[in-house]
Amino acid sequence: MEKILAGQLIKGVAEATGIPPTTVEARWRALREASLADPDEPLVEIGGKGRSAPGMSKESWLNLIFAAYGASAMSSAATQARLLRSARKRDAKSVGDVGSHQFMHAADFTNAFVGLLEAEYRGDLHKPDLQRDVAVRFLADKGTAEIILLYRDEAGDAKASFWALYSVRPKREALAFATGGGLETKLTHAGLKKKAMMDLMNAFLDAGESQ
Repeated sequence: MEKILAGQLIKGVAEATGIPPTTVEARWRALREASLADPDEPLVEIGGKGRSAPGMSKESWLNLIFAAYGASAMSSAATQARLLRSARKRDAKSVGDVGSHQFMHAADFTNAFVGLLEAEYRGDLHKPDLQRDVAVRFLADKGTAEIILLYRDEAGDAKASFWALYSVRPKREALAFATGGGLETKLTHAGLKKKAMMDLMNAFLDAGESQ
């Protein structure tokens, strides 16, 4: 498989999420500058240009998504990516028959997010005669994220749901942030299922990066 370069990753994330390419590119530059400043803990691959340019990893892809969705300003992009990568599950609940999926049992947000994408990619979340709504909600600068899975019937009535909260903070404080203010952004079912997101997911699955 050919390596995925930074430009391709920026374009793919912008197309998949609907975030303006200029914004995604700005977040990328912030991650790259943070990686140059701290090469022992890089957020994206750094190196040469042209033929010697490094290929992007799953970690770079996730950090860019987390920075693009979770940061309220370019200066906080690297901080937000690191916060979300370290976010742990603080609370979770399910109602009705939502099935048993690997991402539901992940102890941290990174593995839960990747597992959710894989479940969408493979169609594992499908339920006959029920419509599903999936969303990943970020609260900027709080290090907090939620995964929400909701099944409805044709009349729009909720039949089953799953919710999980991930945070770098203790449970009590995290819940306060989840119900309080802060810049909120969502990666919805439509974004998760976009062809660009699936193409990126497929590329990393083929490369064995999701293991």
